[in-house]
Amino acid sequence: MAKRGQKHIVDELKSGLRPYLFKPDRIQELLDKKLMNVAVLSEICGMNQAGLFRVLKDGSQPRADTIGKIAAALGVKPGHFFDRD
Repeated sequence: MAKRGQKHIVDELKSGLRPYLFKPDRIQELLDKKLMNVAVLSEICGMNQAGLFRVLKDGSQPRADTIGKIAAALGVKPGHFFDRD
């Protein structure tokens, strides 16, 4: 039997809805727009640069709290980094 969180995902898949997709390129777009680099963003977020580079270059999805920190540092809502495909 599926756990409670898994059940939501299963129900969503059965209903034909697609999950939100993380778009790391939107982080880079905002960095470029604000003339910031990863070093500055990492200091504001309190994260290490290697972790941010993994997100930007490898497309690895960060935890929700990390996305929140990045969004706050760039002045957007966390949903800015997601899209339905």
